Amino acid sequence: MTTKQIVEILIKKAGESEKSLESFVLNLNSYFEKRGERKIWKKIISDLKSLRIKGYNNAVVISGKELSQKIKSNIESNYGTFISGRNILYKIDENLISGYRIDTTEKRVDKTHKNQLLELYHVIKP
Repeated sequence: MTTKQIVEILIKKAGESEKSLESFVLNLNSYFEKRGERKIWKKIISDLKSLRIKGYNNAVVISGKELSQKIKSNIESNYGTFISGRNILYKIDENLISGYRIDTTEKRVDKTHKNQLLELYHVIKP
């Protein structure tokens, strides 16, 4: 198993449960320690940190279709403080009918029409 494969497994495990990930990491640590391959384990940890840092610095703008340059510029100027200094990635989610959502590791801005309709519903609901 390559270090890249192990990193991919760790990322998948992180999505499952904290206990599952913790158990897997402890087992891997003892495996590499018993075999005297601490360098490989350090490389895996380094790769994980690198991936986390790359993901941490992203602002992902998700929309239902390709956004025009004008809309992208508006988003970047309206949310400048929120996304400044981050890598801005634009992704398409065909399940979104209209609007957009901005995700970072700390916060989400949801300007989708579905969310706006839900907010309106909660305001007028008796």
